[in-house]
Amino acid sequence: MNHVAYLLSPVVAFGVHVAICATVISVIGTIAVRCSQKRSAAFRHAVALNVLLTIGLVPAFVTPRHWHHGEITLSTSVVESRATLQNISGESGIGVQPSDEAHFGSSHSPGEASPVSPWSGLRPMFIVFSVGLFVWFSGVGVLVTRGIPTLLKFRRLRATFLPIDDARVIDTFERLRIEMGIRFDVRVFASTSPEPFTMGWLRPIVVIPAAFLNRATPRHLEAVVVHELAHIGRRDWLIHMVTKLLSATFWWNAFVRHLIVNLSQAREELCDAFVIKHQGEGATLAHVLVDAAQRNIAHNTIVWNLGMSVNEPQHLEKRITSL
Repeated sequence: MNHVAYLLSPVVAFGVHVAICATVISVIGTIAVRCSQKRSAAFRHAVALNVLLTIGLVPAFVTPRHWHHGEITLSTSVVESRATLQNISGESGIGVQPSDEAHFGSSHSPGEASPVSPWSGLRPMFIVFSVGLFVWFSGVGVLVTRGIPTLLKFRRLRATFLPIDDARVIDTFERLRIEMGIRFDVRVFASTSPEPFTMGWLRPIVVIPAAFLNRATPRHLEAVVVHELAHIGRRDWLIHMVTKLLSATFWWNAFVRHLIVNLSQAREELCDAFVIKHQGEGATLAHVLVDAAQRNIAHNTIVWNLGMSVNEPQHLEKRITSL
């Protein structure tokens, strides 16, 4: 495909290369994920994550070295070829024929060749790819515009965060954080959020609904804390934000969206497994998920945090059944 780089502008050629490579990789990755549905959550998570990271690294590996000088290189080669022909013609006494002039480009003055433009006859293709690039930028702009209300909603929710001073909750967090080997300094807040969630990477926080804290039993509280600390220990929030960036970049690619959904589902199942391992059963967490889903019916989950994903009915049913 290097010849495409000689015929299109660098930006458009870059977009075409990235789109083609990302599509091929995402199709192969989707097939691999679909074929591994009966495998463990850890295996499915690893497959989806590695495919998405490969897609994210595509722009770093598809840039041909001649893009920035493609037109100059092609024109120079034409001039050199014409000069060689003229030298041969002068030595042999054979003049340059009109057909040769048409092939190598017309000259403006004797001994000087006019470079042949690599755009000749390819303007329709360039227009098509340019329109595609414009559509891509428009799609990203729409996604950014739609994300503004979500950010404003989060800012309002952020204002409701209140530090938890309940000794029972603080002691539970500290005990479980040490048992799970979490070295981060985790801060805990209560809010009006309909479900528990985690956010932040270097300074992570866990937010628990105040309504849940008012009636949670020690067993229910432990299930929530273990689940959220598992997200922190696995650094899931960082991966979550990377997938959000990929989702916005490849908004037109349904295969990328499918991979992100599968990654999210496997991630929640892995954190559920931490709870089962710690408590020896999953019925308590299942009860918490059902309760969170009931509170979440009238709310839209903030997309910039890492919640318990109770807003996915089909996957939630599968999780509760497995628990």
